[in-house]
Amino acid sequence: MKTKNYCLVLLFSFFLFSCSEEETTVDQENQIAISHYIQKNYDLSGNVIRTIEYELAENKIVSSVSTVLATSQTANSVYTYSNGKLSSISNYTNGSMTAQSNYLYNSSDDLIEMRQNSFDASNQIVTIQKHTFNHTADTIFSQWNRSTDGGATYSTIANLKIVLDQNNNRTFFENQTIANENIDRVVSTYDSNNNLINEQYINVFPDGTTAVYPTNVYTYTNQVNPLAIAIEATYGRKTFMMLYHLQTSAINNINARNSTPNSMETFSTDLGDGTITFGIENTPFDVNYTKISDYKTFNSGSLFTRFSLEYFFE
Repeated sequence: MKTKNYCLVLLFSFFLFSCSEEETTVDQENQIAISHYIQKNYDLSGNVIRTIEYELAENKIVSSVSTVLATSQTANSVYTYSNGKLSSISNYTNGSMTAQSNYLYNSSDDLIEMRQNSFDASNQIVTIQKHTFNHTADTIFSQWNRSTDGGATYSTIANLKIVLDQNNNRTFFENQTIANENIDRVVSTYDSNNNLINEQYINVFPDGTTAVYPTNVYTYTNQVNPLAIAIEATYGRKTFMMLYHLQTSAINNINARNSTPNSMETFSTDLGDGTITFGIENTPFDVNYTKISDYKTFNSGSLFTRFSLEYFFE
């Protein structure tokens, strides 16, 4: 039996990471400056229902504002840097902090801990998600722990292994969940420009049996993907790949778009035995860069979700 690891639900934001100039793999020479970009989410009639606007400085994200158009409800995030590296992301709703992510690095500028604190209406921490990283010669070992008592005690949620190649592409990922003892693996391959071209998901069950499913395949245009410039300037490829699994698992979010140097042209998957398909349309800014990327997900031929990203340059 094929085990389906993905959900088909589009979340309106994604998890963000950290960087240094040394980690960046997008070519910095002759690179365009991005002032801001806007993500728009649409209903099935093509009406914009939500926007997220990201403000950038030196191509790093410094803040974002999310707006639900029907209610005018807004939420915002503030990014703080120290010595060129992201130190925290603070999330607010109606002026009150709801969550904060903090990043800790070792003397080699490698991420060793990312801690997410969630706050209640009284500004008290209610939940802590702590992700730690141990760097060895060929594998990064990570552990995910959770506390619901302000950090007095923690329970282990999962143990993870991450393998990166010489270009800081995540080629192997393993997640062993403590609750069910299942092991989930992802084997990934990249083209010569560090674009993800194939993902193979593998489930290993406690009895040793395996299920290989799904397989995702990507192709790309010759245009530069501005989103990858922003993500790498904000995070750095190594750190991003270490935290890649913390993005939403909703397949229609198309997570690979965040780290591919070229704009994505096609995405296909055998999830749903071929009933889930995708349409991607890129509008160029000039011959080198993408101005707008429009992503659509179809379920049995019917539009299921749609979002777009539009970039503004200095």
